Amino acid sequence: MPHDLTPRLVIAVASSALFDLRESDRIYREEGLPAYRKHQIEREEEILPKGSAFAFVGGCSGSMPSHRSSSR
Repeated sequence: MPHDLTPRLVIAVASSALFDLRESDRIYREEGLPAYRKHQIEREEEILPKGSAFAFVGGCSGSMPSHRSSSR
């Protein structure tokens, strides 16, 4: 059964806005899938750089109550 989101504001954010994935995207577009896979595997332990929406999401998550803490 799906969770009822009717009383809530739901905002979707693409991972490419949350994190700066320009370098990965460039490799995929210019060098192809095998190079992109290699690039991703070589960097899988690295923390991704923040993207343009990172501060926005952080601000929202810090100022809005989560559904777990609501008394509903």
